[in-house]
Amino acid sequence: MLKNKETFRIKIFKNIILISFFLIFYKAINFQLLPQGRIYEEEGEKEFIRIKKIKAKRGDIYDRNLIPLAISIIKDDEWTRKYPFGFITSNLIGFVNSEDRGLEGIEFEFDNILKGKDGMIELFRTADGKYSKLPESKIILPENGKDIILTIDIRIQKICSKILKDYAEKYNAKKGWACVINPSNGEILALSSYPFFDPENYYKFKEESFRNNNIQYLFEPGSVFKPLTAIYAIKNSKVKLNELFDVSKPIIIKDVIINDPEIEKKKKNYFTLEEIIVNSSNIGISKVAERLKMEELINFAYRCGFGNPTGILFPGESSGLIEKKKKLTKVDLLTFSFGQGLLVSPIQIALFYSAIANNGYLLHPVLVKGIKDEKNFREFNSKIITRKIFDKEECLIIKNFLRKVVEEGSGKKAKIEGLSICGKTGTSQKVINGKYSNELSVMSFVGFFPEENPEYLIYLGLDEPQNVRFSSEIIPEMFKKIVEEILLIKEIALYEP
Repeated sequence: MLKNKETFRIKIFKNIILISFFLIFYKAINFQLLPQGRIYEEEGEKEFIRIKKIKAKRGDIYDRNLIPLAISIIKDDEWTRKYPFGFITSNLIGFVNSEDRGLEGIEFEFDNILKGKDGMIELFRTADGKYSKLPESKIILPENGKDIILTIDIRIQKICSKILKDYAEKYNAKKGWACVINPSNGEILALSSYPFFDPENYYKFKEESFRNNNIQYLFEPGSVFKPLTAIYAIKNSKVKLNELFDVSKPIIIKDVIINDPEIEKKKKNYFTLEEIIVNSSNIGISKVAERLKMEELINFAYRCGFGNPTGILFPGESSGLIEKKKKLTKVDLLTFSFGQGLLVSPIQIALFYSAIANNGYLLHPVLVKGIKDEKNFREFNSKIITRKIFDKEECLIIKNFLRKVVEEGSGKKAKIEGLSICGKTGTSQKVINGKYSNELSVMSFVGFFPEENPEYLIYLGLDEPQNVRFSSEIIPEMFKKIVEEILLIKEIALYEP
């Protein structure tokens, strides 16, 4: 009986051993071969493997002479964006955030080209708990971003930014702009905008500082628009060049009075078309406009590039606005003729005057000269003609008017001995609570030189400068200072080895 009990216990013990063996075997098979076993294995590996991102180097941004305007450098084992010219190029180049993503300006517009593609590397945890690269580590190398070469000349950009800053601060202006264009091919040499900011500490500044007013600001152009009316009248034989217009009295239509500033100082009661432009007479250009049809003049303005975006490769371009009414009045026509009732951007005015300078061609603005990587350089085409808008003969007549504006008219402070400059002033009253203000205005001046074969066109302005009444008092003076410094650069360049 006792022997049978021992035999039974031995059998039970053997069965327990056998069952345990099979369970262990089943678990081993399950872990090694079945799908869920592979999952367990991968989960285990995860504890020992870490994927580390290899950040791609962001492409650099250069001026036309390959001077760096934005570069990426290594700092504390990380790529850091630097802007060597600080505020001077701030609202042109823009900036990136902490993740190296472009948020404004060129950095935003060309983010996909500049940012490149990040790589990765596998790191393994060693016995001491640290992660290290091993021979079997997988590595995907990053693809660095491409470089952008702009048409900007940083020397001219510096000149414009410094003078714009000096005058904006001196006259406590709200905003300002200064752009320089080669009117023969549309290349932009400077695009300065006030107020400025520090792109490496952009979070300390208001968003309005980030905007480039040359492209993103709209205003009523005022008298810089008068040449458009004059050209249209000449083109359609609505005026003779020796014809005289009575400018002695204001034009009064119901409660609207169209007058000339300082009319009491006027030395003549009758102006030719040339004298209307030279003296910037609202009365005179209105008398010319009375012979035109409003719809046709508006269509001509559209053809000259107003009311449409220029297509410049820059974010947030404003297209401008030409007011549309079901019924246009005579007052609408007359005020439109001297730049009221429409909104324009500075770059549109600059391109319109470029067309006068180059004898009739409205050009596409060119800001990028090319894109390059380590092996290739792709040059962008410049001088893209949008359309021809004037004949050469019309341009020669207007150029003659504009030269006299600088020699003897409202732009005299822009005059430089020995240099033939064409230009036009503009003072536009701002609309406050639905009415034109007598105190607040936008003042601007546009000019190009030399007259025979223009190489530079400059358009600059200030929004609400204080303690001045007319553009002629300060803006042509700003223009002159910019021109003098550009000429100095040219002379230095001539004598460089």
